[in-house]
Amino acid sequence: MKVGRQLRVLFLGYPNFIYMLAPVLSTKDVQFRPFEGKKRLAWVLPVIWSDVCYFIGGRYSNNHILTLCRLLNKPVVMHWVGTDVIEAIEAFNTQGGLPRKVVGSCIHWVELNWTAKELSSIKISAEIVPLPVMLSTESVSPLPQIFTILAYLPAVRPTFYGAHHILRLAKEMPDIRFMCVGSKDSPFHFTSETLPTNIKLLGRPESLEKVYPASTVLVRVTEHDGLSFMALEALSHGRYLIWSYPLEGAHGALVASDYEAMYGHVQALYEKHVQGSLLPNYEGVEFVRSHYDPARIAKDIRRRFRSLLTGK
Repeated sequence: MKVGRQLRVLFLGYPNFIYMLAPVLSTKDVQFRPFEGKKRLAWVLPVIWSDVCYFIGGRYSNNHILTLCRLLNKPVVMHWVGTDVIEAIEAFNTQGGLPRKVVGSCIHWVELNWTAKELSSIKISAEIVPLPVMLSTESVSPLPQIFTILAYLPAVRPTFYGAHHILRLAKEMPDIRFMCVGSKDSPFHFTSETLPTNIKLLGRPESLEKVYPASTVLVRVTEHDGLSFMALEALSHGRYLIWSYPLEGAHGALVASDYEAMYGHVQALYEKHVQGSLLPNYEGVEFVRSHYDPARIAKDIRRRFRSLLTGK
């Protein structure tokens, strides 16, 4: 790459990530170009165009894209974000290892320490590099008059994301309102029961900017997770968080890995709500703004790519 020329990053992987993040990461000096290709030959010209290939989502399979990058001497960065780690571990255990072009020929990044530890168990060394989340910059709105739980529940693998916990909680706490986002189809298709009237299915809104202010707490009790964008976004709106993982230092971010712990946290927040003492989570807002500032994180990612190609 010539000094002073625009750095060209071919942006690959999960479509919802790459199209959301490309405008955030790109500047006049660094262009992140999202690309999806179905046929093998379609990848040739984009890879030739690029200085580096950047995957959001680890690629553990021995695929043709990595082969092409190696042939053209293009660096590859893999940014592991959650479920991809589980799939890689399963592949490692069933296949007795992962292809050398994945383990040794790529640069690996993760968002959090626990995914770094998981990857180290399958001989992948990864550096912690968070992704930029577009946090709310608006003033924090009051909590809703009706205690409201927001949950992300896709129709695919709903129990992985705790749909059975949400259903049980809705039955046991009928005075609480539930808003579920994530899919146009019901995430509760695993049951033939009639849904409780306090559950509202919102499908897949174009934006959650109007959904967060209508909620009191985001409940995200999953079997596995990376650094949840929703978790950080909810905190940035002054909402509370009940999550399977600890977000150390974040006020109002409560840990629950099972139903009992989740119920206990919800009950404690609900009691404060009834007493009129539950205020917006202002401390949580300050935490995410100081630790996950999107402009700073995006600048760091661009710096890392330039350093990768120039050694500076």
